[in-house]
This record gives sequence, C-alpha cells and structure tokens, in this order.
Amino acid sequence: MSGRGLPLIRRPVTPLDPSLTTRPVPHERTFTGRSFGPGAAVDIHKTARPLKEIDPEAVLESFHPARYSHYENVAIDNTTRNLLKVVERKENMRSDDGRVFLERDPTWGFYVFVTDYSTEVSENIPRAMETLMGVVQRKLRYWTCLPYAEEAFRRFKLDLVEDQAALEGASYDRIRAEFRALIQAKTRDLKSSSEEWDGKGEFDLWPWVRYLACLVLDGAAVSMLANPPPFENLEEHDRFLIDNVVLKVVDRFWQRPPPIVLTTEEYRGVVGCSIGRLPLLYHELTSDSGTGAVETFYEHQRLGLW
Repeated sequence: MSGRGLPLIRRPVTPLDPSLTTRPVPHERTFTGRSFGPGAAVDIHKTARPLKEIDPEAVLESFHPARYSHYENVAIDNTTRNLLKVVERKENMRSDDGRVFLERDPTWGFYVFVTDYSTEVSENIPRAMETLMGVVQRKLRYWTCLPYAEEAFRRFKLDLVEDQAALEGASYDRIRAEFRALIQAKTRDLKSSSEEWDGKGEFDLWPWVRYLACLVLDGAAVSMLANPPPFENLEEHDRFLIDNVVLKVVDRFWQRPPPIVLTTEEYRGVVGCSIGRLPLLYHELTSDSGTGAVETFYEHQRLGLW
C-alpha cells in the first residue's frame, strides 16, 4: 500500500551507537586493505586515456543496445561519458595560485568497509569482487558506446577497508566515524593555511565522491556475490544479483539531530544502492558534490527519478 497522501509521522531519531562512547574512534586513523578493479593497476596513470582521444572512436556502430532498459527503466544517455568527464576534470585539483593539493588520480569508485571477518567471508572476498566487477563492466557496456564503457571500467577501483578489531559487526554510526577518521588522516597534509581553508573550501579542492560516502560490505553480500545460483545466461545472472545485492551507502556528512527532537525526515544518513547502479551513484554524487549529495541521491531514488 502506498504511503502517498498519508500524514507524516514525527518520530525520534535512534540514539548514537553507545560503543562510540566506551570505545571511541580516534580523530585520525589509517587502515590496511586491498584494492580491486582495473583502476587498481599500478600503471593506471599511464593507461588512462583522455576523452579527447576517445570521442572520435565513440561512433554509433559501437553502441550496445541496453538489454536491461525495459527492466530498470534506465535512460540511455551520456551518463558514462559525463562520469569520465568529471573524473578527468578532478584528476588534479589545484588552488587559485596553481599549487597541486591532490596527486593525480584518474580512477573512480568508493571506499568499502568490510564488517564480517569470518574465514569463509575472507576467502570469498576476491571471488565476490570479481563477480561485482563483471556486473559493473557489463552494465557500463549496456548504457553507452563501447569506447566510453571500456575507459570507464578501466578507471574503476574499489578500496576495501579491512580491520577486524575496529570494524567487525560495526554499526553505521561507527563506520561513519571510522570513515571520517580515515579521510581526516588522508587530507591532513593537503590543507593550506590560506583563507580558502576556512571550513568552506573542502569541496572546492577535494570534490571526490570517495570522500563523500563509503560502501559497506557484509557477509551476506559477499556470500551472494561469491556463490550466486546458476543461470542459463549472463543476463539472468546479472539481473538476479542487481535485484538481490544492495550495498549500504554511508553518508560521511550526515548529522544526527538531538535525541529530544522529533522529525518527519526519513533520511537517516544511510541509503541502499544496487551493485548494478554504482556508476549511476557515483555520477549522481558528482552532480551535487556537496555535503548534501547523498541525501539528494536518496530523495531521487525514493521519488523514482532514476
């Protein structure tokens, strides 16, 4: 039954994870982890191609009709090219005086926080990532001309954040706190003492989606990706995984209202995203590239805008 037209109910926001008081997260933290995807290649800085080289190759004859367009109602447009355009524009972020604040990064993707450290899950992660990469690669091909799809996939990278002591069974509150600590450590040495770092300059200089939100990978998602049921063809295989593997997206900038405040807001700093829509998620967040980007994505998804 649809909830349209019903009065909004004010409800309290759930309390902050109490373990953050008894076991607080440090202001800065670094993690060891693994990177997956073609963008993790050590020579990606050399193999990534600029759009000016790809555009002449992106002819209509290389377009692969979107087999899933009837299923997901995804419009065939310039999303993949626009994604590449944003990534290319933000490879080097400079201040007004020309100084480089971030080293060149031609990739796109997300930090992925792992919350299950059982032996089975740890052993299955490489196979799960291989499956996920295959789904993303094929979705990119369905949406656009092959040269754009190939370049977008070449630049795709997921950075897994793994620390059993800190993250096993972690709540979204803890993941958000750990993510903030990770980004704080990564950006500490990049900040300038100039006025542009008055608290408003962050997104002028680091508008990377990697710093806006992170993904959560739990045991159920790993198991589903590593051991999907057999299907007759890849289309059925991908459709099943797209329907059943939804990763949580944790908004780094969401602020919990005071516990005494009742709110009608449904957004609580976490939103789900199907693995088949990770490129669209990245593109959507770059379209906003501000502290409210994930909430905007949530609203668009809730309203069925994509």
